[in-house]
Amino acid sequence: MSPDGTQVALGGGHKLLLIDLASGTARTLVTVTGNRFLMPVRWIAGRIITDQVPFEGMGGYGLLNVDAVTGAVSVIDQGPDNQLVMSPDGSFLVTTSHVDLGDGPSVRYPWQNAIDLVGPDGHVTRIATAKDRWFTPLDVTNEGRVLFSSDSQGNPVTPDMGLYLAQPDGQLKQQLPLGFSSQLTTARFLNASNALVAHFVGGTGAAETGLGLEVLRMCLPSEAGCQVSWSGDAIYNGQWPTTITSMVMLP
Repeated sequence: MSPDGTQVALGGGHKLLLIDLASGTARTLVTVTGNRFLMPVRWIAGRIITDQVPFEGMGGYGLLNVDAVTGAVSVIDQGPDNQLVMSPDGSFLVTTSHVDLGDGPSVRYPWQNAIDLVGPDGHVTRIATAKDRWFTPLDVTNEGRVLFSSDSQGNPVTPDMGLYLAQPDGQLKQQLPLGFSSQLTTARFLNASNALVAHFVGGTGAAETGLGLEVLRMCLPSEAGCQVSWSGDAIYNGQWPTTITSMVMLP
């Protein structure tokens, strides 16, 4: 949605459309050719940051800046921007990739065993890479703090899997462990030291399953002796595949 709340950018196919909310009229802002689908990510300061994604599978053709008035296009990066997460002001990006460590598939839906932070100047900081891990970026602040999960697909849960907080320089610290694979669904920063976390309760084969929401008081990597603490879960019971895939924080 535009910053003034009057228009919505709609992607799909080979076009980026602008919808006027008052009249319902639509106009094509930009069109591309080939196996490229334009998906708007963030509308800020007169530009629409847009991801160029393929028809299916992971990968992509990079990010574009699209002028919200003229449709003029400039390239941000060449991609692929797998599992892209962007800070509210668009200055920091978090993406994942596959590094050949001998784990998981490497061609179709490759194992995302590396996670990177891209700063405003384009500098890339490797946050983590590990064999038999699937990293998922969850949130990033305007200052470059990152929430991400370390999980796996089909491997036993180990103590190092779970929710992590990373600093802009790449220092990281585990905040919560996993009870079972794919337990964490999403998380969002509330402020510099607190996050709202959604996760499954129960797990496969459990007598009772559901979704838990909790507020987490995190510890920075530099805080020696700090203890992570969290509120009690607000439980939403349901049947699989009930899940929370995204959250939006309102002021």
